[in-house]
Amino acid sequence: MNYQTKFTGQSIVLPKEWIGKKVIIRESKDTIIVKKIQEPSLKNLRPDLLKLGKLISKKDIRDAICWARNKPK
Repeated sequence: MNYQTKFTGQSIVLPKEWIGKKVIIRESKDTIIVKKIQEPSLKNLRPDLLKLGKLISKKDIRDAICWARNKPK
């Protein structure tokens, strides 16, 4: 949805639903993009992981950490 908003001082007025949300702000010469982001959580990722038929176990995480720490630089 695109909508017109206004500057008040040095602020941009955003919808009330955005209060307290984390955002990414990108700017270029004549454009500013403000994108609301959602912090990843297992609750959000679970449906996708179930689609793959696989849940990540604590052992998988430990193995991945050990692999990453021992990986030659």
